[in-house]
Amino acid sequence: LEFPNLPMEFVTFFLMNNTIELGYWNIHGLAEPIRLLLRYVGVSFNDIRYQQGDTPDFDRSQWYGVKYQKGLEFPNLPYFIDHSIDFKLTQTRAILRYLATKYDLRGDSLEENAKMDMVVDTIADLHQQFTNLSYNTENLKHDTEIYSSRLPPNLLRFVQVLGSKKYLFGDTITFPDFVFFVELNANLRLLPNCLDEYPTLQEYVNNFSKIEQLSEYISSDVFQSTHLNNMSAKYRG
Repeated sequence: LEFPNLPMEFVTFFLMNNTIELGYWNIHGLAEPIRLLLRYVGVSFNDIRYQQGDTPDFDRSQWYGVKYQKGLEFPNLPYFIDHSIDFKLTQTRAILRYLATKYDLRGDSLEENAKMDMVVDTIADLHQQFTNLSYNTENLKHDTEIYSSRLPPNLLRFVQVLGSKKYLFGDTITFPDFVFFVELNANLRLLPNCLDEYPTLQEYVNNFSKIEQLSEYISSDVFQSTHLNNMSAKYRG
């Protein structure tokens, strides 16, 4: 988190009056669904963004320098801290599920919650394919073509899940929607035409982008210009 040209007393006041701390790299990556969820529910938080260094060393000392000073049981990024109750979590989906339960963004039954978890885990599998391409490719153009050819069956499954619903589980937003929107946004950066054959998904992205609590942030330079992947990636997005 950077505070350019601001007096130190303002910075101290800001940090002391935001009891929630979310730490991650200065990219979308795994933390963006959490950032969106917190903004959606109106929770003010310290959006701590660690910067990875440039080639050839991709220095990670900004994070490594504090990694074991946060009191985290399993130090990792992203991390979530609620200083007001001394509560600390790591692991993306653990953080998302905790917040979803706290702010009533889960389902109405055990079965619906299980399906929500299934959808989020499925999106995580898809994102791993995106991550593998972004970080491990030796020929981005060739590997993107292969990735693109394998994407449609996955998109079609989500078209079927959505059906005529506005969001994944009905007309009200639930926590899998934050994960799904971020995944669609990432794919649109890589493949701007990837949703051309899926008007249902285009409408979904448009609906999500217009959510009152999120529209200003999604259209902001912070969201639009932040890279998807870290400095060490072959495709940063």
